[in-house]
Amino acid sequence: DRAQQFFEAVLYTDAYNKTAIKWLQRIAAKKTGRELKSYGTTRTCMFEEVQAAWNTPKAEGEQPGAVAVEHEPTPDELRAQALREKLAAIQIPAITFQDADIQQVVLELSALCRKLDGGGRGVNLVVFGTSETLLPPVTFSGTDLSALETLDIITQMSGMKYDIGPSMVSLTPVNYEPQQQMVSAEFDLMPSVGSKLMLRSDSETATGLVDARGFFGSIPFPAGSSAQFNPEFNLLLVRNSPKHIDRIEALLSHYNKKALDERSRQVEIETKFIEVAEGALDELGFEWTIGEAGTYLNSDTISIPGGQKMFTDTLRTGAEAFNSSVGTGSRASSFNNYASSAAGSLDDGLVDTAGELLIQKVTGTPVDLLIRALERQAGSDLLSAPRVLTKSGETASIHVGETRSFPTAYDVIIERYAQPSLVPLDYEQVKTGVMLEVTPELDPENGTIELDLAPEITELAGYDEQHVGTIWPEFGDEALDMDSASAGSDLLDFLTAREENRTINADRLIARQPVFKTRKVETTVTIEDGSTIAMGGLIKEKLETFKDSVPILGKIPLIGRLFRSEGEKTVKRNLLIFVTANQVDATGYKKAAK
Repeated sequence: DRAQQFFEAVLYTDAYNKTAIKWLQRIAAKKTGRELKSYGTTRTCMFEEVQAAWNTPKAEGEQPGAVAVEHEPTPDELRAQALREKLAAIQIPAITFQDADIQQVVLELSALCRKLDGGGRGVNLVVFGTSETLLPPVTFSGTDLSALETLDIITQMSGMKYDIGPSMVSLTPVNYEPQQQMVSAEFDLMPSVGSKLMLRSDSETATGLVDARGFFGSIPFPAGSSAQFNPEFNLLLVRNSPKHIDRIEALLSHYNKKALDERSRQVEIETKFIEVAEGALDELGFEWTIGEAGTYLNSDTISIPGGQKMFTDTLRTGAEAFNSSVGTGSRASSFNNYASSAAGSLDDGLVDTAGELLIQKVTGTPVDLLIRALERQAGSDLLSAPRVLTKSGETASIHVGETRSFPTAYDVIIERYAQPSLVPLDYEQVKTGVMLEVTPELDPENGTIELDLAPEITELAGYDEQHVGTIWPEFGDEALDMDSASAGSDLLDFLTAREENRTINADRLIARQPVFKTRKVETTVTIEDGSTIAMGGLIKEKLETFKDSVPILGKIPLIGRLFRSEGEKTVKRNLLIFVTANQVDATGYKKAAK
């Protein structure tokens, strides 16, 4: 980027600098190559996700444990560790204290450490904060103790604590914090957290601030520290040592997060629709013609005979039978236009023109036998994995399919010297394919999710004819439609009389209205956060057959098969639906993944 900026600056002063132009071209080519590599990586990762989505979810197993990362100690930590080992190495043969002050105890212990230390330097022991705290005297007697063990006994009996640093051991009262080390911090609280803090606080000051130290019972507040809550702004002001401030911040973050989760309980619904389809088609038919022969089998090219059919012209091919008489319908759960165009309709893909074989009688009148035979198998696998985020108690809808518009009302347009027409007035949108409505309900007490599931499969079954209007013949200068004829038989009698008893034929206007098939299931289940429920049983198998034959001849044993056309088509489908529910916090993280 810096090189590009440099050469662009050169071109700004010299627009025809060949060197700058050359280097800018090389920079652009290098950036293009880098972006192409990044594009290839992204594309590969996306296809890996698609391939992995085909694998059905497994039962939740044991998660691998976290790998511990070794901590590299700092120089100060190494020196403090060496000082601790030194205290553990100094052995005190005998030591006795009787109602001794902590200052006296520390001085004597320091002298013993200096005396018994092999190097002769001893250990630096320093006491802080005893002037503001009343400490009990120390009384104990021991033999063959290390300096570290003696230090543990002394601090426990006197209500003190010690901290081993790089060069000294500091002893302080348990709740002591130096004033110069205290810091101040402000915390914004959720209203619900502020209400809980008010209930567990001590008292209200003259300034309207509430003393909130009682809310943090496990966190010490030494002299000079404070915790004041402003209920008007839900603001907490705290003064304490840095480590205690960190504990307070962690506790308040926990309460704020819990309150936020209660307000915005969300569930991510991950769905996976897997449909596997398989079909087979068998067809064998015969057609006899006479009068115009095709070519002989030994010719360079073979033509289809064009003579008159001997018996009937109603024997159908497989394509005609399945596409017209029986009807192939539509996909039971076609996911979308892309899937339908990419995989093709399994029904339509099976039906095709059969292979044809000609057998010609050589002598006499040209008689040809046309044999149509077809055997085909086809299959398609469709996968769709949408996901949606919804609040607890709210219904989420997932539609994988098509939305089609169909007219529900028509207007009849009648014009002189023109054919009447139908103009749609209102339309209705119908969703076909798979619809899934999910209503999650979180149970914060036991961490489960209750799911109200309503999967629905809608497919177009066909069309019905609907009478939407009647067109009457034209009389004089007027054309009468169905509304004009609705007066009843008087109008018809009048028209009949005017036409001298000529029969009046009315034209019916017919519109095709769609018919849908629906399969729907409603159920309620309870699962753990992050678990998956599988819904199956949406299996469909369709068998279609046709059998056309020449009367009498088609029933003759053995030979009658030459006068019949038969076919069979089977389509099997299996649809599996997997639903995974994950509780998601307001920041978008899944609770189960934490």
